[in-house]
Amino acid sequence: MNDIIESKWYEDLIEECKDIITEAIFTSRWALVEGYWNLGKRIREDANFQEYSKGNHSSLQDLARNLNIAERTIYYAIQCFDTYSDIQKLPEGKNITWNKLITKYLPTHKEEKILTPQQDLEITFQHLIYLLNDPEIEKITIHKGNIVTTYKILRDTTEANKSLVEDHKQVAKIEHKEAVDMMLAFWEWTGAKGKPDDTWRAREITHAKKLIKKGFNIDKVLVIAKWRVQDPFWKEKLTSLGSIYSHISDWVIEKSNTTKKSEGYISGGKWVTKEGEV
Repeated sequence: MNDIIESKWYEDLIEECKDIITEAIFTSRWALVEGYWNLGKRIREDANFQEYSKGNHSSLQDLARNLNIAERTIYYAIQCFDTYSDIQKLPEGKNITWNKLITKYLPTHKEEKILTPQQDLEITFQHLIYLLNDPEIEKITIHKGNIVTTYKILRDTTEANKSLVEDHKQVAKIEHKEAVDMMLAFWEWTGAKGKPDDTWRAREITHAKKLIKKGFNIDKVLVIAKWRVQDPFWKEKLTSLGSIYSHISDWVIEKSNTTKKSEGYISGGKWVTKEGEV
């Protein structure tokens, strides 16, 4: 894997994929703006709906319910068309994002409050992606427990890309080495002789990487494996890290609960100790 990561063709693949993603994000942002502008145009130019809306304060609510979208979305779609009847005259052209258009250029929805920087906001993951792609946002602050970290957002500059590629390479190398070490340690623990074949090796490295991403290192994996094989059912079956990965969350909980009693294992739904069934 290291040889592949360091090869020229793989670097070219990464760069071209990044370009495709960047272009897709740009295209999708404009498609969203254009889609909502067309939605506003269709509603505003419908004579029957305009007649229905006169004196009917729930007209947007009714339409939103039948379209299964938020009333505020329809409101902003109509405002977008009303404010910029010529889509080519939208501020910032095709670089504008829907979120920026709402917050900076369109009238505020009557039910919305003006949010101050001090307020904590709740947003969806998709909305977060849109915010991260807004060129006016320079930093993002992450709260994890008692740790607060502020990250500067690197845009798609040449230096940023170089730095990102190098960082990814280093992380990939570290993760791969740790996964290989886990695979070899597990191979040795199973008592297998010789060297693992390439197919088994590749498969187990993949499982090891998944375990590592879950937060389990070599020591934790071997501890849970040694505990699990006390159950005769698993003694002959625990031959792959894939089995550990599939069950490890449940096994950690089970091990935590059972060790409060005494050393033993679960068999046939009964707790078994050295003294017999409990």
